[in-house]
Amino acid sequence: MMKEKLHPFQIAVLIYMIQSGITIFSLPRIAAGAFGTNGWIGVAIISIIPMINILLIALVFHYGKGRSIFEIFEDLVPKVLLRPFFLCLAFLWCMLGILVGKNFGLLFKMLYLPELSPTVYLIFTLIFVYFLVSKGLYQIGKTTIIFFFMTIWSVSIMALYIAEFKLDRLTPFIFKGEKELLTQSFEILNAFLGYEIIILIFPYILKSRASIKAMFYGNLFTTFVIYVPICFIAFGVLSFDQLKNETFPVLTLFEYIEFPFIERIESLIFSLFSLKALITVVMFYWAGDQVFRYSIPQIKPKVSIVILIIISFGISYIPQFLLDVGNWLKWIGRIEAVIAMLLPIILLLIIGITTIKRKRNGSKNGEVL
Repeated sequence: MMKEKLHPFQIAVLIYMIQSGITIFSLPRIAAGAFGTNGWIGVAIISIIPMINILLIALVFHYGKGRSIFEIFEDLVPKVLLRPFFLCLAFLWCMLGILVGKNFGLLFKMLYLPELSPTVYLIFTLIFVYFLVSKGLYQIGKTTIIFFFMTIWSVSIMALYIAEFKLDRLTPFIFKGEKELLTQSFEILNAFLGYEIIILIFPYILKSRASIKAMFYGNLFTTFVIYVPICFIAFGVLSFDQLKNETFPVLTLFEYIEFPFIERIESLIFSLFSLKALITVVMFYWAGDQVFRYSIPQIKPKVSIVILIIISFGISYIPQFLLDVGNWLKWIGRIEAVIAMLLPIILLLIIGITTIKRKRNGSKNGEVL
């Protein structure tokens, strides 16, 4: 039975929906802390890193002729050695997914719904994850498109701040003031993570230039339609000191917007972004499930996702408070950033080595003949 393929538009939207998550609400503060004045420019600079990474992934797709990463690895590395690596990767991705969900639940409780139980929120999130992951990537792609159109309009509300925007708040100085370039830059990079999962969707996409371009378009959309404009507006509306002291400067901006039919627009926006967080959680679990099933091929598909959910849910009880969850996300995100960069490089090296070996074997066979 032939697998249904993802349309290039679905690929681009999927990358955007995985990338832009809860960090968007604190991104202007992080940019100010990392780069100082006019830190919004730094967000565009950091976006070059995932763009280079996506280029490497596109090269793997091209030179690997659309084969899955498992097939490429098996050309050079015995499967018995690959299993421990992919098992670790499965649990890493699932932990990222559940921590994103728990982070959203704790923030919901702290900001808007004091009566909300983060555990109950997480359980409903994981039920959604189970049903969507068990349906497969194509159904996830269709759900992502629906959530995309439900949420994307909310970004346009920032345009209401054009009247409040003042260029002198940007100052003529670029990257001045106290800053923590190394640590805070990693946090900005974490805001782009998620795109690396596309390395697993090769068997589900058409082998075409449009599919490769879509990989870049998703990251470009996140950068220049979402992240950079929001940070630019925040730097032009709030003072530099406000940006550095506000925990969620974007939510602070939304608090000042009033509509006659909505009392608190920022709570609506936050709720809408929880849909984006759901897609992020789903995709990390889907990725974890793919590599987990490769590592243990005897396991049934629906059983594998249940095992991953139970294990990750149990571990998620270790970090209890918002600060603890944030620290876990920070450190796991750094590990994930390293893996995201190294994985396509290793795959390209394997493709290069196996290609050279095949050419040599082919020339030797030709000489014998």
